[in-house]
Formats: sequence, C-alpha cells, structure tokens
Amino acid sequence: MKNLKSKLAIFIPAGAAVVILAVVVYGLVPSSPLSATSSAEHGFTVDVPMERARKIMVRTNAAKKLVAMADAELLDQKWLNMDFDIERPLLKRDWQVDGEGELIVRTNDAYLGEHDIVLMQNVDIVRERLHVTNKLKQPSGPIQQYSATLALVPDNEGKAKFVTKLDLEIETTANFLTRSTVKSNIESAAQTALEKQEQAIRLIIDEQADELLIFPASDQ
Repeated sequence: MKNLKSKLAIFIPAGAAVVILAVVVYGLVPSSPLSATSSAEHGFTVDVPMERARKIMVRTNAAKKLVAMADAELLDQKWLNMDFDIERPLLKRDWQVDGEGELIVRTNDAYLGEHDIVLMQNVDIVRERLHVTNKLKQPSGPIQQYSATLALVPDNEGKAKFVTKLDLEIETTANFLTRSTVKSNIESAAQTALEKQEQAIRLIIDEQADELLIFPASDQ
C-alpha cells in the first residue's frame, strides 16, 4: 500500500492559511491587543456523481491547488498513520481508508505576513463518504486556533454534496479608530474562506471533467 499512500493527496479544507484578517494602522494612535473568533458552516452541491467527486479529490493533487487559492504554500504533507480494513480495499465494494497526517503550510497574508503553521489531519474515506478534519497543532503568530472539517456525501440524486465548517481564533492589535473594522473583518473571515474553498473545489472538479479516473480501481 506504499504507492497508495503517495497518491492520496487529500486537500486542505478551507485553506489552512487563509484568514482575511485585520488591518493594523500604525501611527500616533496607540494599538492594544485584540482577540476575536470566526465560525462558519457552508454547504454546496456540485453537479457530478458523488463517487466521481470523491475520486477526483483523492486522485488529484488537490491540496496544493486549494492552498494556492488561499494565497499560501503547502510546504510538506506526510502520513503518520494509514489503516486499511482489508488487504486490497480499493478493489472491494466495502473498502475503508483511515489516515492521520501532518501538513505544514506557509501563510502569505498581506497584513499578517508569513507564518508556518502545522495542521494535524484526519481522513476517513469509504465508498459513499469522504470526511477530513484539520486542526492547528499549536498557535503560530496571530493564529491561535484553526479547526476545519469537510464532508462529502451523496445528495438525494447521488450528486456530490459538500459540507464545510471552519472555526478560527485570531490575536492581533488595533487602535480605537480601527478596532471595530478589524474585529468585523476577523468575524467574517471564516465564511469568506469557505466560499473561496467552494470556488477551488468546483475548479478542481471541472478540470477533471473529461479525465478517465482509475483510482479507486473499481467500485464493484
């Protein structure tokens, strides 16, 4: 299963690096610490069969594309643990893959600058479900908390239904002139990030519209 591990390029839900955050005004007006949170849930359906969407997200290098959409860079992705419930899971109807990994992402935010963050990733894939979680291993710079989930399931017509969630906690600084604006920007960051993720997922699936996917090898 070594080759399988190298092919699993599970994407980074909501762009790990991605927070559109606060503009800190430097000048005569002194700044003070500001801590704010942002949470959002977003759902959308892509007009392709769910199983094809699942194959695309696993088979293609979606991680790098999603991170690039968020103006960040995927520095490293490694699997710490990968379990299969049967010897040749992708050749059977009831296969299942569970994995734990680590992602290193470099943010490139215009206001926050560059920060390398480590995300712990958990992946659960079965025939009719793909579920991915990413959580910040430890605070880095202004990013104190990052927790994202993505679920892919079939809707009533068998099409690809995505449900994404993102929770953020940011610590920055702002003076009294900009404090409300900065806080508002942070509070809307999660929803903005999830909407960008939807755009990236649709683009990735559209790019593979005419491709023959042979991974998993068979769903029968």
